[in-house]
Amino acid sequence: MDRVTATAVERFGGVDILVNNAGILDSMSAVADVTDAEWERVVRVNLTALFLLPRAVLPHMLAAGRGAMVNTASEASLRGSAAGAA
Repeated sequence: MDRVTATAVERFGGVDILVNNAGILDSMSAVADVTDAEWERVVRVNLTALFLLPRAVLPHMLAAGRGAMVNTASEASLRGSAAGAA
């Protein structure tokens, strides 16, 4: 994430806005069929990245005295399902 942020700062002179709009699905398996690797992949993209990128960008926004962050989420978070456990 630090390299992504450094590239943005170098190329564009700073970071004014961050839109966290990445998310992936698992293989739509039942809980018993989700592998550890699949679980970790989904959590890494959907949760961990949502923390790491803002943490990398924030010092640049604070130094500039401005910036905005927008996080989006899927409507899938509103209800359960028999598949898609991760």
